Amino acid sequence: MNYFKLADEFGECHKNHLNVIFHVFTTTGFYWALISLLNHSVGFQLTLGVVAVYWATIVMTASTSATVLTTLLVGSGFFVDQYVQPSVLIAGLFFAGCYLSQDLSHYLLGEPTFQQTYTPSASNKITWPSFFYKLFLHSYFMLPLVIETALRINVFEEILHWFLIVDRMVKVKLDSDQNKKDMQIIRDWLDEQVLPKDVTTHYWFAKLPKEINDAFARLAHDEKVLGGFNDFFPNPQYETIVWASMNEIYVATTDTTKATSDNVFYSNHLDGPWMCYPFASVYRAILALNPNDHIRTVFTAHPTSKILTDGDLWAFDFNREVHRIEKVKEASNQRYTLKLHYLVYPKALPFYGKILGYMTSIYDTIARLAFLKTLQPQGPLDYMLWLVIMTATRIFYGVIRAAGNSGAMSFVVASAVIMYFTKTDLPLFLISSSFIHYMIYISTYYFYETDHERIPFEAFKKTVMFYKGVAFYHLISNYILTLKSIDLISLGMIACGFGLSGAAAGAIGLDQTYFGVELRKVKPSARVTSFPYNLTAHPMIIGNIIGLFGFMKADGFREKLPWLVPVHVTLYTIHMLQEHFDIKKRAVLNKEE
Repeated sequence: MNYFKLADEFGECHKNHLNVIFHVFTTTGFYWALISLLNHSVGFQLTLGVVAVYWATIVMTASTSATVLTTLLVGSGFFVDQYVQPSVLIAGLFFAGCYLSQDLSHYLLGEPTFQQTYTPSASNKITWPSFFYKLFLHSYFMLPLVIETALRINVFEEILHWFLIVDRMVKVKLDSDQNKKDMQIIRDWLDEQVLPKDVTTHYWFAKLPKEINDAFARLAHDEKVLGGFNDFFPNPQYETIVWASMNEIYVATTDTTKATSDNVFYSNHLDGPWMCYPFASVYRAILALNPNDHIRTVFTAHPTSKILTDGDLWAFDFNREVHRIEKVKEASNQRYTLKLHYLVYPKALPFYGKILGYMTSIYDTIARLAFLKTLQPQGPLDYMLWLVIMTATRIFYGVIRAAGNSGAMSFVVASAVIMYFTKTDLPLFLISSSFIHYMIYISTYYFYETDHERIPFEAFKKTVMFYKGVAFYHLISNYILTLKSIDLISLGMIACGFGLSGAAAGAIGLDQTYFGVELRKVKPSARVTSFPYNLTAHPMIIGNIIGLFGFMKADGFREKLPWLVPVHVTLYTIHMLQEHFDIKKRAVLNKEE
């Protein structure tokens, strides 16, 4: 048996990244369920022996990377089974669900299953003994084969990228002859309209005259704009379509003094509320139709800003990107812009993506009605509605500013919803929100050399500190709630460990602690030799590990959450090894450089 030839054949049926990502999770779940079923039927000791024999065969056949990852994922199955302790029925249903969902994934993504390639049929000469032999190999090596394929097509890198806080804005200049002609058509039409200067004016795409509507549509479907999305959402994994129901022509005002809903645009705000809808996005693109030197568009997370003028187009996530406009100087003309909208979703899941599109359109329609009602408020109710709009804007801004990474927030919100509706005793909120900062650390360090210009440093720091604070909240609250008696050794380890970590952060400064040097935001200082760096090269991580074991030293904490500290320590150790061995994505140098 040639394992690597088998991996090559398996990979031919698993080229779609989404399919492979799905297989990583479902195959892992499949193995976890199998471990649980074995534990129920033959007991822990015999199951451990079976897994040990299996591991030995993987060591002798698979690549080193696939062996290590298979070991970690299979080993975690024991841990999950001991804590969750699912019944035979639940484990069996989970086993079947993971198995069947893999065929469903192939069907939805249009890829043949590997089994189809070696099943006897009239069109091939495969014998039934050959079929059963290959089916055995396929089933036996399923997890290492999936991992091998994922490594070859960089799927784990793609998963890591989900946790990277990065600028995903599309920035292009529409300057072709057709672009200029279409923008001129719309400008001429706007010049003929009677436009107020003290409030904004809005013309909805569906209600425009045909000539203006056609020019608008050509600009929205421009290849340069749609191509800009491929940098972040590449084909064939993602689909980008124009979401026309929200498109409009917008004419700005420069008067920010009156209490109207126009004030929202001059305040830091999010355009939509669906920040936690994962794996799909609605983008809003601002296209400047005419010369502008008086209004600047500011994006706070990166931070970046630009006076968009005459063909400049910047597109940003409607539900996730905090922004505002600000007056640079008194206006000599009114600013004409198009607001274009795009829906981006996994190509295999158009229905899922369009749910977000429709939800965003519904919200936009409701918000639009409230907005128009308060453009020129006439009485107390109108002013009250204006106050509600401004207050909600500030609340949304505060949430996204504190929590940052909306991808990470999706895991937290999803777990909270599942926990509420299933009434499960499994602490899903604790699980989903305790380890996010490690994933952000690991992903940022891995990509810093290639993506440092696109990683917003302040947003990265705030996000990591927020989720680290949430993790410590879980640790401290559970420590207090389970405390049976004062454990001086436990308290001493917590104080000394986190004291050591704090001293390390103080020695190099907060910015350098959070990858300031790697992200080119802080000049590297001379090698620090003062305490505690005179003791070890990694005092911060070692101190945190000592402090974490201090929590575990307490009997009540250890009895209630025996797994929590080991997971923390494992992730800290992975990140320490990553830094020590400088495991990162290497920038490819231009040959001419």
